[in-house]
Amino acid sequence: MKRLSVLLFKGRSFLLLIILLGVITGCTAPTLQSVVAGITSGQDSKAHLIKGVPVLTQGDKLCGPAALATVMNYYGNPVTQKQVAASIFTEKAQGTFTLDMLLYAKDAEGLAATHYSGDLNDIRRRVRDGNPLILFLKSGIGRFPKGHYVVVTGFSDTYKVVILHDGGSKPVIMSYNTLLASWRKTAYSTLLVTREQ
Repeated sequence: MKRLSVLLFKGRSFLLLIILLGVITGCTAPTLQSVVAGITSGQDSKAHLIKGVPVLTQGDKLCGPAALATVMNYYGNPVTQKQVAASIFTEKAQGTFTLDMLLYAKDAEGLAATHYSGDLNDIRRRVRDGNPLILFLKSGIGRFPKGHYVVVTGFSDTYKVVILHDGGSKPVIMSYNTLLASWRKTAYSTLLVTREQ
């Protein structure tokens, strides 16, 4: 009986420890505000944020057109996601193909575009150079993958997060691990749109 009491006590102590660790870990997770504050104050020297990238709330299934319109507007090419979608949204696929986004951007006056397989070092370099990147991510499993385009506008190596526009009403942060897991499923599909040189 005494042995059972000791085991129960140890079990409860272990459970309490797990709960406390969860609370402590949850309290130290970075927020968008803390990451941005660290960047803008200069306290986070391992980070960068591109200022002035517009936030466009995407329409239904228009993540590709919204991402492309976001970057094009950043470079001074005023276009709406509806205008982009009218040219490149594929009704049958209920989405947008990266090749169509690439060609649309290349046809835009004053812009250049390229598609390639990126990595975290490329994100760091491009963001430091002031170039937001469009990444194609996939979540979901098996025969039902769900693709989504996002625009990366910042990163923090201190917190191991990227700052991105995901079609919502404000930027969000995503951990490197989560990003890489979703990005890997698209062979690290990256669309770089820049001003023509």
